[in-house]
Amino acid sequence: MFAKPHPPTETSTLGALPFALFAKGEVSRSDRSLSPHPKFVILSKAEGPATLPTPRKPPATFNHHPLLFTIHYSLFTPPNPPSIRSNTNMLRIPLADLTTTIQKALLNLGLPDDRAALSARLIAETDLDGVHTHGIARLPRFAEMVRNNAIDPLATPTTTTTFGALERWDGHRGPGNLAAHAAMSRAISLAKTHGLGAVALGNTSHWQRGGTYGWQAAEAGCAALCWTNTLPNLPPWGATTPALGNNPLILAIPTGNALRESLTEGALAGESLSGGSLTGGSSGLQATETAPQQRGFSPGPYPASGPIVLDIAMSQFSYGTLSSYAARGQQLPVPGGYDESGNLTTDPATIERTQRALPIGFWKGSGLSFALDVLAAMLSGGQSTHQLTPDPLQEVGLSQIFLAISPTSLTTIEELTTIATAAIDSLHSATPIDPASPPRYPGEGTLQTRTENLRLGIPVDESQWQKVLSLTT
Repeated sequence: MFAKPHPPTETSTLGALPFALFAKGEVSRSDRSLSPHPKFVILSKAEGPATLPTPRKPPATFNHHPLLFTIHYSLFTPPNPPSIRSNTNMLRIPLADLTTTIQKALLNLGLPDDRAALSARLIAETDLDGVHTHGIARLPRFAEMVRNNAIDPLATPTTTTTFGALERWDGHRGPGNLAAHAAMSRAISLAKTHGLGAVALGNTSHWQRGGTYGWQAAEAGCAALCWTNTLPNLPPWGATTPALGNNPLILAIPTGNALRESLTEGALAGESLSGGSLTGGSSGLQATETAPQQRGFSPGPYPASGPIVLDIAMSQFSYGTLSSYAARGQQLPVPGGYDESGNLTTDPATIERTQRALPIGFWKGSGLSFALDVLAAMLSGGQSTHQLTPDPLQEVGLSQIFLAISPTSLTTIEELTTIATAAIDSLHSATPIDPASPPRYPGEGTLQTRTENLRLGIPVDESQWQKVLSLTT
């Protein structure tokens, strides 16, 4: 009754898993109630053994549980990452179909055609890369914030102050991912001219996945440092009430092909990750939209080393991750916060209730969160965390920093590649605790997840998908 999988060239039988993954099949007429589109592929309860294509090296680790099936791609993510919810059917949707549907929802919310297309691509590629807590899962909240006038779907950022390679922008409370993408595009362009460039963006909204802008810079041949403040959701060290934000921080380093491509005529002209040209003036910059395959989103194979992209929050687990664990009824792999009695706990629902998330590095993460917040507000002219409402549906007026550095301004591609390759090789040579899960650098697992999802379709929770579809009508 389920979709018939295409015969793979290499297969591995995983025994009687409670879920079966079906790739590139056709949903039979009797099952179209489970999948509203014949191209969608279902990950659902099934009886008998499941046969899956064998993943490319390095091998994935398959972990099964009565109510969970996950593929672990990176040592830098916690066990059982919240990429797939287990209590509903899962769909696998082609990237183009996912992007088109998101774009239709955004058009209904009032975004102009070109901006809806870019925002939809950024959201879809977040799910493509396996960061399901910040992809379509955030779209219903974005829609509610447009409806309650917290976000202006027509607003675009404007430049208010410039000094050399440093600019200050006002986001006018527009769509956060579009303002962030434009700010990083401008920082990249400034870095191509000056060796480094920075944009301080104030009065903006949630940027969704922060790693997006690290990848944007790295794939344009630039290193990047960017961060945002958030509403207060993290107690300072030694306190019990939230006064800090979990303030995501991104560090990105280009390697290999990205460095070489950065010297192409397009890159020197300020070409962005999207492969399009940059246009703008005092009203800020935006990138034109091109197809994913033109930006390197192909099924692979990828080079031995891709960009190094570190994307972390100042809390041990982001609140999106806590919600995902709580929805599955799972405990965290390590303590992530405190219960009502002030004891460390692995219960995500308790941490959500107490709002006492654990800072990374204890007092060190608390101090780093505070410093990031103050500097972002000072440079951008935006609000500091203490000025932001704790209401998630009113989380606007944020302050963000986008710094891009062109490493080829200082030395040759050959020297840069040698340094990065040696560091990656050294990391890979470390003796693993589990031979099936060798050490990986930040971003390495993302490339493998991206390749797999381009080949099989992007995993989407069916209940979340129904919410997205409701926004298209």
